Formats: sequence, structure tokens, C-alpha cells
Amino acid sequence: MVLSVTGMAFAAAGYLNPVSGAICQEVVDVLAVVNALRAAFPPRMIRHEL
Repeated sequence: MVLSVTGMAFAAAGYLNPVSGAICQEVVDVLAVVNALRAAFPPRMIRHEL
């Protein structure tokens, strides 16, 4: 969310053209999906064998 808002602020200030802004937004979207997939799976249990 913070990355999206930051990107919008840079675009509104004129530092990003529309194509660069769209590419940056797609990267942010992919990162959000990967993070959601990571959180969806339970963590692996680590067992110590004696």
C-alpha cells in the first residue's frame, strides 16, 4: 500500500511518465500477490532429532 501511494505521489509530481508508472504499479502488484501467497501457506515445522 505504501509503495502504491509513493508511486502515485511521484507520478503526480511529474517524476514518472505514465508508462513507467504503470510498470512500477505492476511490480508492486506482483509483490503483493507473492506476499499473499507466502502468507497463505503454513510455516514448516522444524523438528530437532535426538
